[in-house]
Amino acid sequence: MAEAGLYIWAADGELRLGPGTSNVTILGAFSTGKSNGSFTNPVLARGRGVIIAALPMEAGWSPVPPKLVVSGTTISWTFRISGSNGNADHRVIYGVRA
Repeated sequence: MAEAGLYIWAADGELRLGPGTSNVTILGAFSTGKSNGSFTNPVLARGRGVIIAALPMEAGWSPVPPKLVVSGTTISWTFRISGSNGNADHRVIYGVRA
């Protein structure tokens, strides 16, 4: 019998959260603006960096979020067209999984 609880799976089929997995510590948040960029936090070295959410800061439509990549202590993002007025600033909440 499977253990009861909340299970969250990534698109690639990897279990991200479930009974027996470690919790995520939220480290903070930043805004992407409308252009490609990056954000560095040395505390990301304390575990596996994770993106918790990317929330559009503009109401009324559903923009495509930028592609977010965590590598070491840096989170970078790219829009399909950097600097386009059609891009929406996103608030990114990030943390580490022990």
